[in-house]
Formats: sequence, structure tokens, C-alpha cells
Amino acid sequence: MRRLYLPFVLLLAFALSLAVACGGDDPTPTAEPTQPAGADPTETPADPGSTPSTGDPTSTPPAQAATATPVAQQGDAPDPQSPEGTLEVVMDLVTACGLPRENCGVIDQHVHETLFIPEGGLGTEIVTGWLAEEWEVADDFSSATIQLKQGVQFHGGFGEMTAEDVAWSFSDVLSAESTHTATSRLRPVFDDMEVLDTYTVRIPFKTPVYEWNSQFNNQFVGANRFPVVSKSAYDQNGPQWMLENMIGTGAYEVVQHRENEILGIQAVDDHYYKTGQMEFINIREVGEASTRRAMLETGQADAGIVPLREMQDLLEIGFGQSDAGKSSMKAIWYAGQYWEEYDYNCLNGRESINCDDIQPGESREVALDRPGYDPSLPWIGEYGNDESMEQARLVRQAMSMAVDRDLINEFLLDGLGRELHSGAFPMTDPHWDSKWEIPHDPNESERLLDEAGYPAGADGTRFDVELYIGPHAGGAAGTSGEMADAIGGMWDDIGIRTAVIKTAYEVYRPAAVNRELNQPWLNACGGNDARESTPWDWPRGQVMTSLSRGGFGCAMEIPEIAELYDQAISEPDPARRIEINKEVQDFYHHWMLNSGVVVVPDPVVWNTKKVAEWPMRASASAVFISPDLIVPAQ
Repeated sequence: MRRLYLPFVLLLAFALSLAVACGGDDPTPTAEPTQPAGADPTETPADPGSTPSTGDPTSTPPAQAATATPVAQQGDAPDPQSPEGTLEVVMDLVTACGLPRENCGVIDQHVHETLFIPEGGLGTEIVTGWLAEEWEVADDFSSATIQLKQGVQFHGGFGEMTAEDVAWSFSDVLSAESTHTATSRLRPVFDDMEVLDTYTVRIPFKTPVYEWNSQFNNQFVGANRFPVVSKSAYDQNGPQWMLENMIGTGAYEVVQHRENEILGIQAVDDHYYKTGQMEFINIREVGEASTRRAMLETGQADAGIVPLREMQDLLEIGFGQSDAGKSSMKAIWYAGQYWEEYDYNCLNGRESINCDDIQPGESREVALDRPGYDPSLPWIGEYGNDESMEQARLVRQAMSMAVDRDLINEFLLDGLGRELHSGAFPMTDPHWDSKWEIPHDPNESERLLDEAGYPAGADGTRFDVELYIGPHAGGAAGTSGEMADAIGGMWDDIGIRTAVIKTAYEVYRPAAVNRELNQPWLNACGGNDARESTPWDWPRGQVMTSLSRGGFGCAMEIPEIAELYDQAISEPDPARRIEINKEVQDFYHHWMLNSGVVVVPDPVVWNTKKVAEWPMRASASAVFISPDLIVPAQ
């Protein structure tokens, strides 16, 4: 067939050179000058009653300063327009809420807190007590008992945090009403917390969970944690009020919030841990990357995120950068592989949303609703039909081999990304094996498509596909959208006519939750699975199975992965867990269920005339994190 690949490469390079050329040295921002959220930052907050009372000043801090290195280079940074003591931050998305069951707690901004936190930056101990003071695990790993910190006060005058608040917050995330990403991960392994006394809770384990306070219930992990909120606030005001009001215990409290517009937070005086040195922080949603950059370059914004290929320009004029280690592993996930016919938990005598009345040890076949399972689509095989499965595997392999990862990194990320061939395991880990690499070979892609039974038609087209885009690395409107355009062009070149769908992630996410999604998507899917900082021995693959039913899934449910995850989650030996995860990657690679594209670092840049240092605690999920550690410039 006619080759379109070289022209596509030239078009990509030409378009990007125009984008850089049009940037200029003096961009004109499209946003109005910003003002601090809430009250005048030089005055006392309007509601002094919301300031928590002093806790125990001798208690050990939840974490020490991170080792993640903030970098500042010489240059003439712009003069900040924000008042002294106020930090203006521009992000691509601003979302927050106060109800644990929703996927929008304000933990990384230190408004809400959870049980555990990393000691410092990447490479340091992940498990340090935050709201947990002491803990002990039962000898048979059937439960963990946690002593909570005392004297910790909720914002808004809602009193001291107790075991009732912690247990209620945890149960709210496990509830049938929950849409939290953590629900599908927590529900299979934990029962509701039990209150033992005012400051003590017990977490029962449904199965031995050796990473219960590192892979779960820890600020580091993002998707597998929960925010502790005030049960009293919920009882007095109800769920809708809680959704809109963030009542936490952190070093910052919310003073202004308009969803998808602004989150304004203020340092809490006499906080039990510490009072942040930056008194006011306004986090504003600015969707256009060019506008964020313009606001940073003109001093309207003091910190924010920009595409990687533009970051170097800001560093050269005197900005610094901080990185918590989120680095998203962007991969193509071939959605629609709903191979499991029955709920895995029910089959194995464990409670599930589909069998909440099951007795321990009872095996029950509960058929799964699979609206997105359509083996007529070329990349989806009919499970149990060897010929169909092999044809679909060849299609996925062909689509994966058509992607030029080096080109995408060079032109879209300025060479700052890192090579990636799996959506769940990074090449930077010493356990990586080169046998899992996917060569770039569009000619072989075409041969495989012919073999699979999809020859090119008269117009060169073999079949049509849609490509969706996850929220990471700027989402559809940012770098991820540009990557999807590039991949779409590469698929076009081998005869797969591709429509890149740039619908907002929040709009189509329910299709993944409801198991309707069956078109490939470019995503860092799987929570901790898709983070370069995640240890290799941590169990992988839960959200690629029916174990995640009742919550988010990566648009595939694979019985073999469910079995391997089940082995890993209950395996006490890290070395054995590593071997199990190598089997997981072997399976992923053979069936080409996902194909890595590039690792995208996710740093925050900041004006060195406003911020002297911004060390960050390690995180597999956060870009903006550890505001309590910001040191203002003098």
C-alpha cells in the first residue's frame, strides 16, 4: 500500500517548529491578572473560628523534608504580581470535594490527611505515620490495629479527630454509593474498620495484605488511599454540603472553591504538625498550556505546570522545578478485553458488589454484565476461541509496532521523556528484561494485519478505530492530546483509519466504570501500576480484572491477571512477588494488552523570586504536593 509515514513525520516536525516560533520572547497572556482567594492576605481570615486549636507540639512530624531535588537556574525571572505571602499556581485541572466516597479529596494539598505518608522524597522510607501514631499487625495478618494521633483538630470548628471519624471515612469509601477510584482496590482486601476506643481502630483484612500501609492507606499511592473527614460535619450537614465543603485536619484549609476554576487554601495557625510558611495559595485551572506559560513568564502566576518541551525555556530565565516522582507511564490500552465471564471474587467465596451476601468459602458463579465486550472489533478476541484470540493478538501487535516512540519523545517532549514498552512496568527498574521491548517496524505491522485477515482496501484502509485520551500529561488538551494525534497518524500510515477523540476524560470515564469502553485509549491506567516510582514487587493488575467491579477499571477484565494478582497480594516474600509480576508482564507482552509509549515526567516549575525551595515528599500520583514544605523567597 502507499506509505504515508515520512510525510507524517515531516508534518509533525513542521507543526512543532511553528508552535515554537510563534511563542516569541514576549507572549501576551490571555488571562486577567489574578488576585488571592478569600480574604486580603494581609488581614486575619474572615472566619477565625475555623482555625484548629493547637495539638501536641512535641509530636513527631509526619514526614521530613523530601529529598526530591528542587532545581533553579540562573536568569532574570519576572517580578511576581502576587502579594507577599500568596502563591498563585496554574494547573490544567482543579477539582476538589469533601466527601470521601467521591474521587476528589484534597490530600496532596494537605487539606485532608490520611493514615500514612512517605518519610521524604523518592528513595526514602514510604511508611511513616501521619494520622497514625502507632500500629501493630496480627501475627496471622488478619488485621491491623492503629493508634491515632491525639489532639488533631478538624477545620471549621468541628472538633477533635477520633476513631469514629477515621472509621466512618473509610467505610464511606467502601460503600455501595462510592465512585472513588480506591473503592475497587480497597473493597476486595479490607472490611469496614472497627472502633476499639476513642483513638484506636482495627482494619480487618479479607486476605493477608502485606503492603497494607504502603500500597494502601498512604499519601504516596494516590488511588489507594482515603481522606479522613469529620463525621460530625456529615451528620450535621448531609452529603451535598460535604461534597462542597472540605473539612480536613491538614496544615492548610480551604477558603475558596469553585470547581474547575479555583481552589484557595490558607495555612492553619498553630497546626499540630506545622504552619505553612506560604500563607495563601491559589490553585487556578487554566486549560491552555500556552496561557499557563504566558502567565508564568509575565509574573501573573508564580508556579504551575507546562509541557515538558517548554520547561527548559522557563528554567533558563530563572525558574526552579520540583518533582515528586509521579512520572506517568503513557501507554495504549486495547480496551474491550472483557474476558472474564464470572465475578472472580464470587467464584472464590469472597464478597463482591455482585455477591455481597456470600458466605466465606462459598463459590458462586455470578455472570458479569459486559456491555463493551464485542469480539467483532479487530483488536478484541473471543475468549475461548483460539483462532479469534490469535487474530486479535496479531492486530494489537501490529498497532503497537507501528508506534515510533523515539519520534514522539523527541518532538513532543523535547527528548525529556523516557523509553517505555509496557503500561505497567518501567524500563528503569533493574528487573526489566529486554525481551519485553516492542520494535518499531511499520512494514511488519502491515504484514501482521494481512495475516490477521485485514488487508488494505482500494483506498488503503483496513478498518476504523477511535483513540481516547486519559487525563495525565495535560489530557486531551495538552501533551497527551498531541501524542494521540501522532499515534493516530502512525496508525493511518498502516491503513488503520483513526479518529482521535478529544472528549474530556470526565465525560467518558463512566464508560470505563460501567465496562462499556471498547476503543483503545492512551492512558497511564491502573493508578500505581502506571507510575515509574512504584516498586516492582507491589501487586499489579487489579483494575485489569473483575476484582475492580464496583469502581473504575482499565476497560479489560483478564482472568489470568486476576489469579496472578491474587497470588501476589497474599505473598509475604518480596522476591516471590517480583517473580509473579514478571509473569504478569510476560502475559501482557504476549497478548499485547497494552503497549508503552513514553514515560512523561510531571514537575512543577516555580518563580525563584517567589519560592526559594520546594522539596516534595515522594508520590506516585501527585504533581502539586507538600505545600507545607515551601520556603518563600526573601
